[in-house]
Amino acid sequence: MARVLIVASDPAVMRLATLSLAGAGFEVAQADDGATGLRQVEQHAPDAIVIDLYLRGGEAAALCRRLRGGVEAPILALTELAYDGDVDDGLEDGADDYLIKPFTGMVLVARLRSLLRRAARQRLNGHLLEVRDLTIDQQRLQVVMGSRQISLTPTEFRLLCCLARNAGRVMTGRELLREAQGYECEEQEAQEIVKVHVNHLRQKIEPDQSNPTYIVNVRGFGYMLERRVHPC
Repeated sequence: MARVLIVASDPAVMRLATLSLAGAGFEVAQADDGATGLRQVEQHAPDAIVIDLYLRGGEAAALCRRLRGGVEAPILALTELAYDGDVDDGLEDGADDYLIKPFTGMVLVARLRSLLRRAARQRLNGHLLEVRDLTIDQQRLQVVMGSRQISLTPTEFRLLCCLARNAGRVMTGRELLREAQGYECEEQEAQEIVKVHVNHLRQKIEPDQSNPTYIVNVRGFGYMLERRVHPC
């Protein structure tokens, strides 16, 4: 039975999350502030952590950063998406995925299970990332597509690793640029820089560059590495 820690100061959010996860068979621990959340992590060693980004006292960002520094459990952030920076800030602070409020218990359970499966695969594969016919060896710095080895620049390799670790999820330009080059800038500038590297990547892995099926652009948001082949 997976153990989940819920950190939320909103009673309605706490109740919905607790009832939904407990009803789905999860063992649930609760905390209504950052300090209690840290104690619960030490006492219960949760397999996953759900944090409401609107935690009382504005503690959520600091808590995410603190946990990310020493806890392997994946973090699911709850956000109202009150402004465009909410999701990006949450991911930057250390969350692995996010869920927009209001949400249903069914969606919360499904998203958390997906996050746990992804974390389990990463632990199992260790240094290997596998998406469709792409295999990325993070130790040997090699990329193989089917039986063909792909030669990438260091920036292209790091960019592809970031997309592969988050396959199926849209990544913003800022996230990708931070991962690939360690460079911080505004989203518009990041999108322009990342676009150049994505175009180079597509030249090397896309069968048809005019109709990308691996690295797709989600207009206005960023890029995503497709997990599945979509029928024509």
